Amino acid sequence: MEIRKSNEPFIAQALGLIPRDPFRLLVDKHDSDANCKGFDTWTHLVTMVFSQLTGCESLRDLVGAIATTPERVQQLYLRRLPTKSTLSYNNANRDWKVFQDAFEMMVGEITRRLPRGGRAFDFTNPLYSFDSSTISLSLSLFDWAYYRTRKGGVKIHTLLDNDTCLPVFVSISVAKEHDIIAARSLSLPQGSIVAMDRGYVDYSLFYRWTQEGIFFVTRPKETMNYVVVKDLEIPASAVKPAEDESEEADGKESGEAGQIAKKGKKGKKNSKKGLNRMQTRLLYKRSRPACQVLKDQIIKLKSAKAASDCPIELRLVTIMDPVKNCEMQFVTNKFDLPPATIADIYRDRWEVELFFKCIKQDLVIKSFLGVSENAVRIQLYTAMLAILIVKYLQILPEKISWNFSNLIHLLRINWFTYKVLWDWLKVPHCEKKPPPDGSPVVQFHRLF
Repeated sequence: MEIRKSNEPFIAQALGLIPRDPFRLLVDKHDSDANCKGFDTWTHLVTMVFSQLTGCESLRDLVGAIATTPERVQQLYLRRLPTKSTLSYNNANRDWKVFQDAFEMMVGEITRRLPRGGRAFDFTNPLYSFDSSTISLSLSLFDWAYYRTRKGGVKIHTLLDNDTCLPVFVSISVAKEHDIIAARSLSLPQGSIVAMDRGYVDYSLFYRWTQEGIFFVTRPKETMNYVVVKDLEIPASAVKPAEDESEEADGKESGEAGQIAKKGKKGKKNSKKGLNRMQTRLLYKRSRPACQVLKDQIIKLKSAKAASDCPIELRLVTIMDPVKNCEMQFVTNKFDLPPATIADIYRDRWEVELFFKCIKQDLVIKSFLGVSENAVRIQLYTAMLAILIVKYLQILPEKISWNFSNLIHLLRINWFTYKVLWDWLKVPHCEKKPPPDGSPVVQFHRLF
């Protein structure tokens, strides 16, 4: 994953992050190059990722962006110039599973190289957020994506790593399919914690996860019937109002982000200078107002069906939300964490909502290059692979905090700039200097 080449444009250096040898193994596994006639799987992958990185919204835009400059075929490592008919045919007929495996391969390559940091929690358990987002489709064109009477759609089920804000699992289904089906297919490491909303409440799944050593934090349904087994003692610090707690929290901050947070009271504008993206996120999370814990209880499900599916004890935490000024409840199978931490884990689930907002605003996933189910899946998985590349470039600099939207838009303007991408990420703007003496001056003559 080398990006220190000045004899290649930015786009070639970014595409060089995709490992070629593991990808060839995936091609052989799926036999996706059989009868390809020159437009092989690598050319297909690079072309689709290029469409996401440059914002091409149609086959005409994509093919024209590559064909207008002959050198771009070599710059993008393509074997041949793609045409609209060839690309459309391969989107409809090449198996989408090779692109899904390419995304999973890229997840492993990038997460292995990313620095681990920016955690807002003291526990060492891996923390994930799981949710789905629906993309609306025209039912007259995408008749396979039936959702409602006059509406079609697909769902992107995403498991987000809260430490890096990168997707580690993506599943695509028709919008009519219930979210819990994707949750049951998750393969999580032992000891991990999953935060999700009440749409994923499934007592049999909760019991299976508990047996496997996987923890969850979610909101209970309003119809949940339970009995209180025991009322746990609430720490004195968690009972105080959020205003008093925030003053004590300021004194407990440590490290670089904590020291800058203290200085930020005098001048918030200068508090984020010299911080990268992870440190900025950590600073924001530590400055959030603390919640007030009202109840911490051990419960058992009461109804016959729920008690049969989940015969174990669960934990119910009730807090007062300092922002919405209302009571909120969380159910979990994690008993050794403070109740306020359980609430903060669910609050951190908002990272996956920001991720969906990011991909819908800055990637091409609302206009599709094909109408078949295979074409839609290929485009969505290559979009996820593209966002992995840009997210990696966003986190990489040590002393600059890139906004994702700003980064991807500036990259789209400079993709064919010949410079070391690593150096540009650290210093993206030119120095503001006056023009040198003797430089030519443009003379504007009056027309009237």
